Amino acid sequence: MTRFAGALVAILTALPALAQPLPQYVAGPLSGFAHDCKQAGQPVDTAAMVTRVDIDGDGKPDHLIDSRKGCKAVRDLYCTPAGACALDIYLSRTERQEASHKVLEFELTPGHGLMLVRMVMAGKECGPAASCGRVLLWRNGTLNLTR
Repeated sequence: MTRFAGALVAILTALPALAQPLPQYVAGPLSGFAHDCKQAGQPVDTAAMVTRVDIDGDGKPDHLIDSRKGCKAVRDLYCTPAGACALDIYLSRTERQEASHKVLEFELTPGHGLMLVRMVMAGKECGPAASCGRVLLWRNGTLNLTR
C-alpha cells in the first residue's frame, strides 16, 4: 500500500469519531494542557492536539495527544530542547493512558488489521543514538514498542 493510501485509510477510519465528544479519560488530561496555555496567556486549539484512530482493532477510537501541537507553554513543558515532544496514547479498551513517548514526528499506517504508530523518537528508547525509528503496535493484549 502506498504512503498516500495508508494516510487516506487513517483519515477515513478517524472520520466517524470526529463528531463524538472526547471521553473523560482523554478530556481531563487535555484540559491540563489548555490550563497551561491559559496560565501563560497563550491561545491553544486542543482539538488539533488530538488524533482519533483505532490502534488496537476493537472498533472504537483510541486517542493520541500530541504536545507538539500545543501552545508554546505546553511545548516548553513537554518537549526536549532537541524538539522531541510527548505523544500520549490513550486506549478506549482500558480507558486510560497506555503509553507516552518523546517523538520528533509520527505517522499512522495500517498493518495486519491494526493501525501502527510509526515514530521518530529521541530519548532512552534510542540508546546512544540521538534519534531512532520505532513502531508502536497492539499485539498480544498490550502496546508493544518495536524496532
